[in-house]
This record gives sequence, structure tokens and C-alpha cells, in this order.
Amino acid sequence: MEEFNLPAIAEKYNQDLATLSNIQKIELAEYYLLNYAGGETEVEWPLDHIICNNTYVRQITLPKGALLTGRVHNYDHTSIISTGDVSVLTNEGITRITGPATWISKAGTKRLIYVHEETIWSTIHSTEHTEIADIENELVHQSDLSWIDESIKLGVIK
Repeated sequence: MEEFNLPAIAEKYNQDLATLSNIQKIELAEYYLLNYAGGETEVEWPLDHIICNNTYVRQITLPKGALLTGRVHNYDHTSIISTGDVSVLTNEGITRITGPATWISKAGTKRLIYVHEETIWSTIHSTEHTEIADIENELVHQSDLSWIDESIKLGVIK
């Protein structure tokens, strides 16, 4: 897990890493990224949206060295890494994926991703919507970070 630097993140929030589930580790890292990476919830990386015949394809180019979390998808969908190399932490553990690779991503999965080499990652979804905002509202939702102790939010440490 050294690529994720989770021990340092857990220590910052006075959390015992050994007692956290993988989803809690991911959410704690997400909270850290949202509050200490400039407060941005979306980083501007090359992103393409393709809509055709009730199919939505979202393709993002992730730069080498990036650490990010993904939103939680509401439905199973196809994921494709055309090229690149990433480590992905999910509730099931860590998987290293080198492109080309194609798999089915299960609904409800939350991911923490470390990019070893620039990666082109696409997700393919079925939808009847044609506006990106409507598609996103249908397909994904944000994590609930309310379990994180209020006293450590915004960097206040006991």
C-alpha cells in the first residue's frame, strides 16, 4: 500500500489504519485529497464524453503519479484501460492493472487509484439521457464522508 501513502493519511487523522475497512481507507484518503489538494473536487485532466445509441462512454487520461478516488457507480458497467498502469484499492483489496485490460465494474464499488504510468481509462454505460449532467446524476454518486470525526475535518487535529 505504499503507493497510496495510507499510513501517513491515517496518522494525520488520528486513525488506526489496522482498524479501518478498505472502504474507510479509501474514504479517508478521499477526504484528505478533497481538503489538501487545493480543495478541488474535480481535477482538470483530459476527459472525453461520447454519446451514441443510448450508450455513454467516458474516457479520461490520467497522468503518471496521480492519486485519485472515483465516484461510486450506481450500475454495473464496462471498464477499459487502453494503455497505462494503475494500482486500484477497492473493498476487495489492491489490484494492479496494466493496459490493455477490460472488465466489468460492479455497482457500488469505491476506488482509490494510483497511476504508475499515464493511463487512458474508459467506462461504458447504458443511458437514455443525452446531457452530461443528467447522465452523471443517473450513473454516479458521491461518497458519504460523515463518519469522519468532525474534530479532524478541515485539518483540526485533537
